This record gives sequence, structure tokens and C-alpha cells, in this order.
Amino acid sequence: MKISAQFSFWAAVVFAVVCGAYGLYGLSTLDANVSAEQRSDVVGFALFWLFLAAVGATMAIVSRLILQGRIGKSDE
Repeated sequence: MKISAQFSFWAAVVFAVVCGAYGLYGLSTLDANVSAEQRSDVVGFALFWLFLAAVGATMAIVSRLILQGRIGKSDE
């Protein structure tokens, strides 16, 4: 199955935005009244979603470079 670089770009952008928003939401809702163990779990979970956002952003950048012709098969 082949997908176009254009579709890959937009899918990666949506993936990065959703994962980044969920990770930032997890960090922003961290309550000061929780135990140290729960705080560590919440921060780890949020950082995992932010890592996924970084992976999505990287894939969007690569797809964009393919669309611009900077990466891929050369005509030579």
C-alpha cells in the first residue's frame, strides 16, 4: 500500500498536534496535592505523549522535505 507524501505530511501534523495537546494537558492538570509517586507517573505519561508529538513532527518535516524534492530519488 502506498500513501502520498502529501497525505503523510498532513497525517503527521494532525498526529503531532493531538499528541502534543494531550501531553501538555497532562502536565497542566498536575495537582499539587498528589503524592510523589503519582506525580512521577503523571509526568512520565505526559512526557511519553510529548515524545510521540516529537516523532510526529519529525515525520511531518521529512514528508515536507520529500514534497519539496530535497529528499528522494534524483533524476540523475
